[in-house]
Amino acid sequence: MANGIWIRKRADKLAEVWIVFNDQAGKRHREKIGPDTAEMRKLAKRSLVKVQGEVYENKYIAAVKRCTFKELADNYYRLVGFNRDSSWSYRTGTLIPEFGHRRADEITTKEWQEWYNKKAVSTTPSTANRYLALIKAIYNRAIEWGDFQKENPAKRIKKQPDNASRLRYLSSAEMDRLLLVCQGPEYSKLYPVVVCALFTGMRQGEILRLDWKNVDLEHGTIYILISKSGKPREVPITPRLKEVMLGTRPKPEGKVFEIAHITFRRLFDRLKAESGIAYFRFHDIRHTFASHFYMRTADLYALQKLLGHASPQMTQRYAHLSKAHINAAMAAFESGMPVLGAPAAPATHSGQLSCQP
Repeated sequence: MANGIWIRKRADKLAEVWIVFNDQAGKRHREKIGPDTAEMRKLAKRSLVKVQGEVYENKYIAAVKRCTFKELADNYYRLVGFNRDSSWSYRTGTLIPEFGHRRADEITTKEWQEWYNKKAVSTTPSTANRYLALIKAIYNRAIEWGDFQKENPAKRIKKQPDNASRLRYLSSAEMDRLLLVCQGPEYSKLYPVVVCALFTGMRQGEILRLDWKNVDLEHGTIYILISKSGKPREVPITPRLKEVMLGTRPKPEGKVFEIAHITFRRLFDRLKAESGIAYFRFHDIRHTFASHFYMRTADLYALQKLLGHASPQMTQRYAHLSKAHINAAMAAFESGMPVLGAPAAPATHSGQLSCQP
């Protein structure tokens, strides 16, 4: 068979599209492209032209390591991403429908740049940057594991500046309103999740993954073994949080908060609407904890440890908060300063010439 496209038909399986060619040494190669569809046939033609060019330039890499992007992404998620929050699997699931069937070495830097630019326009630069970080990580790990033998095609794509970080936190009145509505019977599964977030500052994923084997109610400690920073940390359990957690029927192991993710999202959206709190996300409860903790303690070091921030710069954002807090701090400062009296009259000196006529 000459170099070209081969449609492999088998009685017990769907027909498949393959390309057939010889390498520099004349060795015959067959590489599967995918199921026999019009799209796969077009892709096969492009793949054949590309691989023949690589053979001509003596740059061909054997097909044993020519994985699809889905294979690289699946390996990454299986070995690394499984301990990340749900957004990692969501982003992977967004990338795979568009690029999953493509061989990873055929997706060019230009294609990734175009996709990144569109994502930055349709969402935000921050969101696009998180996707770009994931794409780069998938390729970098594939190179480390020997599954990809070219330069990372996303390596030369530069991030756009992140949009200004959003720091929304609830006032005391908003917290009261949120908890009042959340105590309704329809929110019985959501209420302990909200209380846990409000009294610990834990992330959504950390809360929903929390297992009873990592909770010590006797000594009042939650052990977070998997976190965004990659470092474990301990979070104290306050008396009011302990009371709520005891109401969830503690057991030796298993999920502390038994609520499906889709149910959690539906109930939280309803809670926002009923409580009438505008421009509010679940992550803002973490901001609320941090803001009120700092305004009551002014202890940034303790706050950094509780939040699990890798650097104090992240925690420093909470040092510039409510005007009322700053005014109170200035009043406390002034109270310890010397009391200023009336300005003294200027001294007169003997022998001074008079300007009177």
